[in-house]
Amino acid sequence: MIVVLFLFVFLLWYLAGEQQAASAIGLFFLFPFPLLSQISTAPNQPEASGHHQKDAIERFTIEQGLSDNTVNACFQDRTGYLWFGTNDGLNRYDGYSFTVYKHQPGNPNSISNNKINALLEDEAGLLWIATDGGLNCFDPREETFRSFQHDPADEKSISHNQVTTLLIDESGLLWLGTFNGLNRFDKPSETFSRFWHQATHHLPGKRNLLIS
Repeated sequence: MIVVLFLFVFLLWYLAGEQQAASAIGLFFLFPFPLLSQISTAPNQPEASGHHQKDAIERFTIEQGLSDNTVNACFQDRTGYLWFGTNDGLNRYDGYSFTVYKHQPGNPNSISNNKINALLEDEAGLLWIATDGGLNCFDPREETFRSFQHDPADEKSISHNQVTTLLIDESGLLWLGTFNGLNRFDKPSETFSRFWHQATHHLPGKRNLLIS
């Protein structure tokens, strides 16, 4: 730093003349210590923001209110809530605490099964939930569930109650994979179209299992 200051004085001498340069040298030697003190005590400038920051990872278990430590599905809806599907209940996290939804015997508006396999949200803001006890639809405005389950007497019902995966295609149709075939759900009629590999259908020990 001192070398730089001497170079500055030399340039001043060359450009402005001997008298002004001498004045500059006098000021330098008159006030050297405060200047050097500022230089020596100036804190190191941090690098660009985030270079030394570590990503914070927060862990949630049953101790923080999660209903079960085995999480099979997670999803963030359009309002910002985080949803976690576990082996024992559906969980909604608001950034502070969990709200747990479980099957309530005798309550048709509760979720049909506590084993959650997949989650997604449709264009209307409804949450679709694949469980081991059928397909469920949750209305966040009403805080109620509707369930769709297999009926052996109805060919337009879901082909199997163990629903493993969900998908909404570009046209808005809901598809679901089950332990026995692929299903397409028609929302207006609330009916299912079934698709499966015919060679194995109805054969003992054979299933049209779909997972993702």
